[in-house]
Formats: sequence, C-alpha cells, structure tokens
Amino acid sequence: MKKNKAKIKLDPKEIVWIVIASVFGVTFLTFISFHFIAEIINNAGVKHELNALLVADDAMRKATKMGWLYWGLIALAIGVTIILISLNYFAKVNEQNIDREKRRKERMKNISEDSVVQVVEEEKAQ
Repeated sequence: MKKNKAKIKLDPKEIVWIVIASVFGVTFLTFISFHFIAEIINNAGVKHELNALLVADDAMRKATKMGWLYWGLIALAIGVTIILISLNYFAKVNEQNIDREKRRKERMKNISEDSVVQVVEEEKAQ
C-alpha cells in the first residue's frame, strides 16, 4: 500500500531564516550555560580571579552593563522573533500557492468540461 505523504517544499529563503534563528538559539544556550557554569564554580569556593567565566562576565558587565544571562535572553528574544515572523510569512505564502493551484485546477476542469460540451454539440449538429 502506498501512503499519501504531503511533500514539503522549503524555499531556500525559509531555510536561511531558520538557520539564522537557530544561530541565535545556540547563542542563547551558550551564554546561559556560561552564566550557570560560572555561578556553580563560584559557589564551589573557587577564587574569583581563577574563575575565567566569572571574570569574563564581569568584564562584559563593565563594558555593556549586562552579563551572560541578559545577553542570552536578548539572543533568545531575537531568535524567537525571527522564527515567528519567518514561519508566519512562509505559511501565508504557502497557503496562497495552494489556493492558486486549486483555482488553476478548477479553471482547467471547467475549460475541459466546456470543450467536451462543445464537441458533443457539434457532433449532434452534423
């Protein structure tokens, strides 16, 4: 038995936007991981100067007023926004293409029915 599977056609633009959003997602995971690892090492009793992640977090806080945690959350927000906008846009485009194909098939069906009616009428006239 053959199963009817819908073929998913991905536009290259859609793939690019998904990859960009995924990069922001990976950035989020990396920054959040750095933050939590730095805090765990700090709570384990390691001196502040020996905790490289905490020193880097402090340097980032001095430069940008935000640490790993907040930059990770910003990356998450950007990634989610990109994926939501791109999925919404490409779903709308796909739906328009499906509707266009349905209308085209209906027109072709009507044209073929009209031509069959004309041929039958011509045969009756002869």
